[in-house]
Order: sequence, then structure tokens, then C-alpha cells
Amino acid sequence: MSLFVSCRRGIACRMYVIGVLAVLAVGALAGFSIYFANVTGRAAQVLYGHSLAGVVEATDVELLLEKHRRVIEAAPLEVDRGQLRKDRRMAEDIVKRIEGLVSRPGDQLAERIAASLPELVTLGREVLDFSENFAQQKGLETVDLYAKSADRIQDRIRMFRQERVNIADAESNALARAGQSLINWVSSMAIAALMLIGPVSLVLIRSVVMRLRRITVAMGKLARNDTQVTIETANDGDEIGEMARAVEVFKTNAIMLLDQKARLEQLNLWLDIALNNMARGLSMFDAREQLVVCNANYLRMYSLPAEMARPGTRFDDILGRRLGVTAPSADENGSADERFRIREALAKVVVHRQEGRFSQTLNDGRIIEVSMRPLETGGWVALHEDVTEQRQATEHIARLARHDPMTGLANRLKFRERLEEQARSLGAGHSFALHCIDLDKFKEVNDTHGHPAGDVLLKAVARRLEATVRSGDVVARLGGDEFAVVQLGAASQAEAAALAQRLIDAVSEPLQVHGHRIEVGATIGIALAPGDGGNPDDLLKHADMALYRAKAEGRGRFSFFDPAMEGRLRARRVLESDLLLAVSRQQFELHYQPIISLEHGRICGCEALIRWRHPERGMISPADFIPVAEDIGLIQEIGEWAIGEACRAAAHWPTGVAVAVNLSAAQFGSSDLVAIVSAALEASGLEPRRLELEVTESLILDQDPATVETLHRLRRLGVRIALDDFGTGYSSLSYLRSFPFDKIKIDQSFVRDLSQRPDCVAIVGAVAQLARSLAMATVAEGVETEDHLAKVRASGCTEAQGYLFSRPVPGKDIVAVIEGCNRKLLLADAAR
Repeated sequence: MSLFVSCRRGIACRMYVIGVLAVLAVGALAGFSIYFANVTGRAAQVLYGHSLAGVVEATDVELLLEKHRRVIEAAPLEVDRGQLRKDRRMAEDIVKRIEGLVSRPGDQLAERIAASLPELVTLGREVLDFSENFAQQKGLETVDLYAKSADRIQDRIRMFRQERVNIADAESNALARAGQSLINWVSSMAIAALMLIGPVSLVLIRSVVMRLRRITVAMGKLARNDTQVTIETANDGDEIGEMARAVEVFKTNAIMLLDQKARLEQLNLWLDIALNNMARGLSMFDAREQLVVCNANYLRMYSLPAEMARPGTRFDDILGRRLGVTAPSADENGSADERFRIREALAKVVVHRQEGRFSQTLNDGRIIEVSMRPLETGGWVALHEDVTEQRQATEHIARLARHDPMTGLANRLKFRERLEEQARSLGAGHSFALHCIDLDKFKEVNDTHGHPAGDVLLKAVARRLEATVRSGDVVARLGGDEFAVVQLGAASQAEAAALAQRLIDAVSEPLQVHGHRIEVGATIGIALAPGDGGNPDDLLKHADMALYRAKAEGRGRFSFFDPAMEGRLRARRVLESDLLLAVSRQQFELHYQPIISLEHGRICGCEALIRWRHPERGMISPADFIPVAEDIGLIQEIGEWAIGEACRAAAHWPTGVAVAVNLSAAQFGSSDLVAIVSAALEASGLEPRRLELEVTESLILDQDPATVETLHRLRRLGVRIALDDFGTGYSSLSYLRSFPFDKIKIDQSFVRDLSQRPDCVAIVGAVAQLARSLAMATVAEGVETEDHLAKVRASGCTEAQGYLFSRPVPGKDIVAVIEGCNRKLLLADAAR
């Protein structure tokens, strides 16, 4: 008590008390400054490290996801495969960048989207696969699945970003409060110290209060976002210096915070740009059915004014404006019904928490498809897509899938569907006739007048067929010059025959095409249902059999199916089966017929003629099995064997005797003929000039550049090329100009009539003269008498072949035949 009284009375004691109070005040000031500085530093670190970085990362992922989405959703509409491959590479690059952003362990954003990202990537690849294979419908279906997966991921990313924004707001507020508290405490403690210490504290004012003042000013500037302020006492080693350093940390964090804010503003600007440049319209409404956000495309799509885009606009107000541009229904209550339909779809989304979808047709004909999804916070988000072109394209594709693009008739697919439909009605007592139609001379039209003229002809034939049948009958183009008609209600052959004759007469009418008069005919095969079959496969097969029979009988006519035709078909099948066995068991053999040089009077070569020695049916003529081999694709193996066998045999013949091998046109289409010939020559050791390859006019009928190139490659091997059966085609002289043949073989049909018909003598002489002018040899086939030989010699032919010299003989006998023929020819020359 006495000490307290003495202190109250003595100056030293008061100064001591003031000093103690000053020390306490300064200590308290320093403690609180350090505390709030630490709080500020930690708050700033949390704000930047936990909140803003999460927002930026989420925004980066969302931008990449939106870019990936634009690529995938645009793919089904792209028809350029090169662009689709670029889109695929872009999509894969985006996926890698997304995976790189979310691949850190413990990353909350990665955890939120990890479950859905693989599904999204898989669906995206499927969309691109379908698009590259032009399966647009499947691609569009997969796009819907992809969009659902993408929407789920985007919703999770937006929720993650909003959580981080909320945390950032809370941390910013805490940071501001900590700074203000620091200012308040520093000011309060300074005033208390001034009042308690008084004049004694003037010394401390310069060293303490002024420093605190500068720190306070710096913090005030920082609070006003002035980051250019300098913290002067940050290098001091006392408590104020520590506080200043804490403020320096706050300044650094503030600079980073402002930078992040600028980046966020830029990102928001980019998001706005992306939102307003979406191909689809977007609208989002909250639980109170008030607008949250929409993009510019949404306003343009429904011709909505700008004020409708303000947040808080009621959905009913917007819907009313949208219904104003919707195409009116035939019903007087069309607008009310449309509102009810949209409301019903909306109830499914909002009440039942399910996705909803509907479409609207606008006044200008545009079709808008709307897909809605519920939001977890209530309300919904809707995407509005203009699918007008897509729908039109789908309808066009559907039509193309079932109609012939050239004639507009039903194609094979649609015809099959209609045929199956009629077949199902047979049980109710219905009947119909199936007409399979082939055009006659159509190939001549293409060859003579060109394919454009052939296309015009096909269109004209289609119109004539449609005009000839009754309403309800089905007319289709099955491909090339093949047409078909389903004649409904035809119960007898007489009815079917009447229509078939009308069809033939209609097609046979002359037609003017590009200034030329064109005439074609029609051959028809007919099958009656149910008599000739009850299912489409049987009817088509039987009508086709009847068509082949009509062709065999001379064309320009019709024929009905006869059950006996199936027997012939079975025989063909047996022949095909035996031919397969013949190839595997090597039942073929070559016979050789000599070719005589009229200039030198000796054998200059032999033609190799294939024979099939059947174990049960004996020797089968090439005319019977070669066409079958060509039809079933065996001619390649047979032809390769024949070339190899002929070369091996000729290698043992007298020097200068060549071997001629016939080639089928099919051998040029699906095998490397040059490699086969080269291998045969190499294996046998035969000189290339001793091998002649005979081709017919049909091979170069279409002037195929690949065929001509193959012939030139064979010539470069040293092989000679002969044109067989010359004079029996349509335009043989043009063939001589298209390729420089070494030899022309005059068909035996001209040679056999040399003795009776002067015109044949003139033709043979003209061909021989033409060949001489082109430096080509000529072979007269079918020389059977001395008179034939004299006339072909007089006509100027250089070589002759026929029974007069020798019939075809097996390979084991040909050397003896060559020697015998040469002796006879020598004696004959000596006698002359």
C-alpha cells in the first residue's frame, strides 16, 4: 500500500509505471501485429493456393472439354474424311491435355470427373468412327450419349469451381477483416501509449509510432489495391520489422490475388465469348423459373429481344414470346396445346428429375430440338439446336437408301421390301407376277454413244416402265440395265404375258438421245406367285432362270419359269463342283494345233488348247467349262497353270516353234498377269519371243487404260500379242489403233465360206492388206481344204491353221506332228 502511494507521488515511480505500461503497450502492439500479420499471410496463402488455383484449373478443364465437345458434335455432319481425321487428332490432343490437368494424386477436381472421363472419351471415339464410315445416323445417336456424359462432367466442374469461388470470397473477407483489425489494434495501442507515457514517450514516437504509421499507411493502400506501396521497415530486426515483413507477404499475396482476378475476368470474358459462339442456343433457369443465363444464339433462334436475356426474366414470359414464332397447329387451340406439351416436358425435368426432350417447328420452317436437364440446385438447363438441315439430310439419305439415284425408281433394297410385303399377303388369296427385265443392246449404246447417252436411255426406260404398269404395281431398277416389276393381282400367265408384251413394246420404241436415234429392246423372265414360289428368294431365282431362257431363245421376248429349269441349274451346280475338284486334282491337259508359215512352208508355232478329262464324263470341251470357270473365279488358277504348262512344253520343241496361249479377259482383272508370265518363262527357260498370248476384242472393248498398260508390260518382256477372232466384234478397226498387235487371227467363220461366198474372200483379203500396212502378221483359222489354203495364200495371209494340217493333239505327240507336217510341207513346196 505504501509503495503504491509512493509511486503515485514520485516522478521516478510514475516514469517506471509509464515505462512498464509502455513496454506492455509495445509488447501488446507487437504481439497483435505479429498475430494479425500471420493471420493475413495464412489467409492470403489459402486464398491463392486452395481457391483461386482450383478455379483456374477447373476453368481450363471446362474450356478444353467444351472444345472437345464442339469437335465431336460436329463430326456426324462432316463428310470429308480428311477433315474427320484432323478432328480425331484434335480430340485426342484435347483429351491428353485434360488428363494432364487432372492427373495429380489427391486432386479433388480429378476425383470428381475421373468416373465419367473414360466414358466420354470412348463415346467421342465411337462418334468419330461412325462418322468416318459414313454411318451418320449411328454417329448422331452416339452424340446424344456423348452430350449427356459431357453435361455431367461440366456440371461437376462448375460445382467445383463455384465451391472454390465461395471459398475465395470467404478468405478475401477474412483477409480484409484481419487487415482492418490490425489497423484498429495498432491505432488503439498507439493512442494508449501516447496517453499513458506522455512526454516521456516522445522519444519512442519516432522509433515506434512513425514506423507503425508508415506500415498502417502501406496497409491502407494495400486495402485499396495499391500494390506500388513500399514497406520501408521490412528489413528491421525487431517486432515492427517482423510485422512489416508480414505486410510485405500480404503485399505479395495481394499482387498475386489481383493478377488472378485479372485472369479470372479474362477467363469469364472467354467463357462469354464461347457461350455466345456456341452452335446451339443455351438457357438456364433457377428453381423459381427465372432466367439465370442464356446465350446470343438462344435469342436469335426465337427472335427474342435483348431485355429477355436479363437474369430474373420469368420463363412464362419467354415461353410466350417463343410460342409467337412457332408454326401454328391445324387445331384452333394449337398454341395452348404447344404450351401444355412444353410444360409437360418441363414437369418431367423439374418434378421427376429426368431429362426431357421435345422439338418445335417455327414459322419459317426451322425445326428446333430442345433437350433439358435438371440442376441439383433446382431449375434446369436447356440446349436448343436447329436440326432443320439434319432432318432434311436424314430424310434425303433415307430416300437414297431405298431409291435409285439416277432413275428415281425403287432400288434393290426397297424392291426387296415390297416383294416381301406382297409375299406375306399370299396367304389371304392374293397373287402377283414378278417380271425380271434386261435391256438388249444397252452395252452397244454405251460403247457407241458413251455413258452419258446410256444414262439418258436408262431414265427414259424407267419412265416408260412406270407409264406402262398400273397404279400400285412396283417398278424398280436392280442395277446396271436390270429392272423388275411386281404386277399385283396377276393370277394367270395370260395377264402376266399381256403386261410383259406391253413392257417390251414400250422399251423398244426408238429414242432420240443427243441427236442420235437409239433403239434397244427388252427381254423378260416371269415367275408367278404363289405357283412358282412363296418367298422372295425363290421367286427372284425362278424369274432369273426364266430370263436366261428368254435370252437364250433370242432376246426381245419373255419367258415363264418352268420347273425343268431347276434341273438345268442343278446340272450347272454339279459342273461347278466338278470344276473345283478338277482344279485341285489337276484333271486338265493341253492339246496343241500347229500354225503354218505360208511364207517359209513350215510350222512356226502351235496353239495351246485346254481340255478337261473328266473321270466319268470323259473329255469336256472348253466351250462348256471355260465360261463357268470365269463366272466362279477359277479362270485365274486354270489360266496360270495353262501358261506355265505351255511354256514348259514349248521349251522342248524345235527351235523357232512358238506356242500361243489364249487369255481370258478375267485374267487381266484380278491377278498380276505380268508376274505370272514372267515366272513361267523363267521357270521353263523359254525365250520370250516364242510365247504368243492371244486376246479377244472383248478384252479392250472398254478401252481400259489398265488393260492396255498390262499389254504393253507383256510386250516389254519380249512376248508377242495376237488379236484372236478378228472381225466378229463391233468396231475391230479401233482396236488396232488402241494397241500395236503383233498378229491378227482371222476368225474361221470367214475362212470356211471362202469357196462359196465372194464377200468372205474380199473380207479376208482386206484384213490381210490392212495387217501388212500395219506390219502385223495374219493367221487364217479354219483352213480345212486345199481350196481354203490357196485362197488364204492368194489373199496375202502370212500364216494358216486348221484341220488341213492337223487336228489338236496331246502334248506328248506334238513333236512328232511338227516333224511330220514339216516334211509334208517341204514335199508340197517341191511339187509346186
